[in-house]
Amino acid sequence: MKRREFLQTLVHASEKESPELQAATASIAPWQPTADNPWDTNAINHLYHRLGFGASYSDIQAALKSSPAEIIQALMDDQLVTDGMPDPPDGWERWLIVPPYTGTVHELHQEEEDGYYTAKTDIRCQWTVLMSEPNVHLREKLTLFWHNHFVVDEETVYHPQSLYRYFKFLRGNSWGNFKDMVSEMTIMPAMLVYLSGVWSSKDSLNENYARELMELFTMGRVDKDGNENYSQDDIRQLALAYTGWRYLFDTTKQDLCQPYFANYYFDFDTKATPFGADSKVYGLLAAKQYALFTDSLDKIEADAIELLFQMRSEQIAWFICRKIYRSFVYDNADTPEGQQVVDQLAQMLLDNSWNLKPVMLTLFQSEHFFDPAFRGCNIKSPYEYMVGLMRKLDLEMTTYRAGSIWIFGMDTNQWIGFPPNVKGWPGYRTWLNSATLPKRNNNFAKQLIINGSIPGQGINPHNGFSFDPVGLIDYDVLSWARQFPDYAGDLTAFASQIGEYLCAIKPDDDTIAKIVSASGIIHTYEWASMEDSLKALPIRQMLFTTISLPHFQLC
Repeated sequence: MKRREFLQTLVHASEKESPELQAATASIAPWQPTADNPWDTNAINHLYHRLGFGASYSDIQAALKSSPAEIIQALMDDQLVTDGMPDPPDGWERWLIVPPYTGTVHELHQEEEDGYYTAKTDIRCQWTVLMSEPNVHLREKLTLFWHNHFVVDEETVYHPQSLYRYFKFLRGNSWGNFKDMVSEMTIMPAMLVYLSGVWSSKDSLNENYARELMELFTMGRVDKDGNENYSQDDIRQLALAYTGWRYLFDTTKQDLCQPYFANYYFDFDTKATPFGADSKVYGLLAAKQYALFTDSLDKIEADAIELLFQMRSEQIAWFICRKIYRSFVYDNADTPEGQQVVDQLAQMLLDNSWNLKPVMLTLFQSEHFFDPAFRGCNIKSPYEYMVGLMRKLDLEMTTYRAGSIWIFGMDTNQWIGFPPNVKGWPGYRTWLNSATLPKRNNNFAKQLIINGSIPGQGINPHNGFSFDPVGLIDYDVLSWARQFPDYAGDLTAFASQIGEYLCAIKPDDDTIAKIVSASGIIHTYEWASMEDSLKALPIRQMLFTTISLPHFQLC
């Protein structure tokens, strides 16, 4: 596919629907490799693209000796979201356990603001490093998924103590209980600030969270049959139930930033009937745990989140399972097979009392997930592209290199910590356009592979210099290339092995011929006996040509 043709498939993304792929099966039974659909490099790449940020050569070789089920179950080991959680980033003792300065000295406020900027930079950099670690690929991919679902942004939240608690919660509940996640997120300090819950009271009602809770976080505006899921009156009545929540900094708690319930902002006397339910005083029963005073707490008769999940259970299950499907299988969930799979997953979520792990395990191990029709049908996000390329080339992701990656992400429309709005990143075709594709190919891939180094980007707040460059010296190129069986054999076979390893869709013979031609070697028979020192440049040229293919933008 030519570059112009490729871009023409991506323009006016918001005006086009995702193409309908014809999957061979709607089965969610465990996949068993066959002669026609083997457990090979292509299948392993598919698994690691969807459940992580790409497979290195050693990952693929190890996976060939294992089974899909063993790998997926290891990626979803509960130990990874309990004892295996990462420590806070270096320097945490300067902000994570220190309450905000409340004095009047301007210089101290400025010093704190500078420290907060550094802390949030460290949170982002640590996360990028974690994305590159193979054993926690899925946990970090799901953290990114939930960040794009329960959206907040750094600028609005401001306090890094609150932001750290938010990301820690998402990471620790990657495949947890969805209803519990919604309950906790409702009073999460970061969300209370982002959607204005801290300013909502019985006398000055703010409907932001109640509206987004239903439209974006739980069930959408309409159900799968196009029926309205809620009314404006439902929004108002639920907003009343969520009033009274604020947050404070409590040095006696492990998480310094804590929600609390301020009784005097809540209406204990007005009964409501959201979704036509029985007339009661609805609130959050968590108020009894977090209230500063016990006055009138017994007047809260029912929990509004429990009510939501009771009255709209089928709509919620379908909505979140469809979103998981669109993120991890294919953007178009409206094919006959896609609809069947989403319906099965939604019922499984209900049957498992909102626990996500059985649903995700079933989907990720299913015949439908491994259907060859879905290989290369998604478009890599900037982080999938950048982190994935570094993993593919066996380049170490360090904290200060991660700072440069973050700047490139910002420049290509994925600024982690700063989703564009409460809806999050729309993804899919929006990742690529006539501005972002050249930045990927020229500013990132060409700088790294042809020039040998991506210059450091941005300003590192720790030292005032730019973040670290990402280098690819000839020694690295040759060490990487020696992994392939035909490094010292047939040049066309070597190019084919590179293409299959790097791309979601294996390049055809004509494309392989273009990769070989890019090497600049006229007499290909000379490749096998060529000295290593002469191979570095041809390999760089073949590598850059491969990464510039549309095949590499897909996952």
